[in-house]
Amino acid sequence: MNERVTRLTYDLRHAAKGRDDASAKVAELTKSLGSLQQQLLETTTRLNRISANPNSTEGMTERVRLMMELANEEIADFKRQADDYAQGVRAEADAHGAGVRAAADDYAGQTRGKADNYAANTVRAADEAAAGRRADADAYAANLKAKHDKLVADAIERGKQLEADYKRNRAELDAEYEGMRTALGAEHTKLMADSRAEIERQSKANEARIAQLYDDASTHRDELDAEALRIRGQLDTDADTKRAAADEQAEQDLLTKRTAAEADLAARTEQAEATFAERTAELERTLAARGDEIEQDLADRTAKADTEITARLDSAEKRAAKLVAEAEKLQAETNALVTDQMAAADTEIAAKRAAIDEETTALRALAEKETSELRASTDKETSAQRATTEKETTALRASVEKETTALRESVEKKTTALLAEAEAKSTEAAAKHHAATDYETRVSEQVTNAFSLLEEAKKHFAGAVKPAANTNGNKPAGARR
Repeated sequence: MNERVTRLTYDLRHAAKGRDDASAKVAELTKSLGSLQQQLLETTTRLNRISANPNSTEGMTERVRLMMELANEEIADFKRQADDYAQGVRAEADAHGAGVRAAADDYAGQTRGKADNYAANTVRAADEAAAGRRADADAYAANLKAKHDKLVADAIERGKQLEADYKRNRAELDAEYEGMRTALGAEHTKLMADSRAEIERQSKANEARIAQLYDDASTHRDELDAEALRIRGQLDTDADTKRAAADEQAEQDLLTKRTAAEADLAARTEQAEATFAERTAELERTLAARGDEIEQDLADRTAKADTEITARLDSAEKRAAKLVAEAEKLQAETNALVTDQMAAADTEIAAKRAAIDEETTALRALAEKETSELRASTDKETSAQRATTEKETTALRASVEKETTALRESVEKKTTALLAEAEAKSTEAAAKHHAATDYETRVSEQVTNAFSLLEEAKKHFAGAVKPAANTNGNKPAGARR
């Protein structure tokens, strides 16, 4: 709008400049006309000096002067009217352009202010809505984070509790295992000590029994030796009496008895040794069986204890593994739940943020669209007003230019006509002046010729009266010619 008004002002200034140029040209023409009038006045004065007849050149020159004065007055009136009309039209155009520009500027300012206020209100409402949605999303996220932190803390506390229970159960199982191991070791040591004591006791008893059997065998052998000695003494005694008769028989009997005694002693010794060996073997078998039984019992108890300990350890480890697995499962479930909740929360937050962003974008787009539409409407109305103003200004300027052109053409036509008429009259006056000058020249020549003739006549007829009288009588006729 400002550019259009500036352009219109420039065009008006250009038109004013053209008008000023036309005025300057008219002034120049007026000056030329004044000089022509001066020339006409001089010519009129000269013609008035020549002749005072109205039909003469001086009368015609006076009429031309009057016509030129009337033409100058009419030109001055036309110029004044054109200037007044141009100034009035220019003032009216300036006032109308200023009013339209002020109205357009006010309307554009009001519309722009309304659009800016509406855009600011819309953006503020969108920002408030986005801030509210963002605050809700942040509160929801904070709530979910608090729940997540609580679940994580509960899971960590549950894990710590399960780990403490596992450590406590493991410590109890280790203590129980160590107690059972200590008890079984003590029992095993006691059984081994009892077995060793029993074996030593049996060994001592066997040794005592063997010593007793050996003592019995020695006693029996001593008895047999004593009996043999007794019998030998008896036999020696009897032999002394009966030696002669029975040396051979006695020695034979002694040898037989000795052989029988040795055989009996050997048999008893063998029997005692066999009995001792049998009892020793039986005792060893008994001891071995008892040792095997003790070792088997000890191995069974140890295996049972190991089995029970292994079972308890396996059970404890299974329970611990189960507890650990449950804890890990619970932690995994908690983590999965927390992850799912966090993912759901993130998804929901992202969805809400996306919805908020989309709604904010939609609100901003709507605000921008409405602002754009309002601005477009404002621009359209402003453009329409500018176009109307420009159209009116153009029409007014065209009308002014047309009227100015018409006035200028009329003035130029009238000026041209007046100038042509003045030039024609000036030409005519010049022609008449030239004719008058020629006539004056001819008259002067004729007068000079007449005077020359008169002088010649005077000289010729100086001596005669009649020719002089004839010459004087012909003078008026020559003057009339």
